[in-house]
Amino acid sequence: MSLSEVLEQVRAATGPDQALDLRIARALGLWDVSMPGYEFLIVREYTGSIDAAVGLVERVLPGFAWSYHPEAGAAVWDNDFLGPVRSGRGDAETPALAIIAALLEAKIAEDA
Repeated sequence: MSLSEVLEQVRAATGPDQALDLRIARALGLWDVSMPGYEFLIVREYTGSIDAAVGLVERVLPGFAWSYHPEAGAAVWDNDFLGPVRSGRGDAETPALAIIAALLEAKIAEDA
């Protein structure tokens, strides 16, 4: 599943979703698919926890900052002001989902 497809699922989600957590981990290359059956024992609850979502930003995009505001959604951006601007914005049902959406947008832009 592509990052864009997962991003659309994150935007459509209404709350924590363990199956979506797994799809996020797989799309970002954080889950070794050679261990089927153990996914839900290892994958973090990214969609249900702001701390887990922020930890995911820190792991996937080291050096990026993040913010969340209930009316503006989430944003992630690169703190390297000397390089090209790399950022993403996310709007979703919960703060954790919005942070993940912003992360996925930034990752899609970075990979483009």
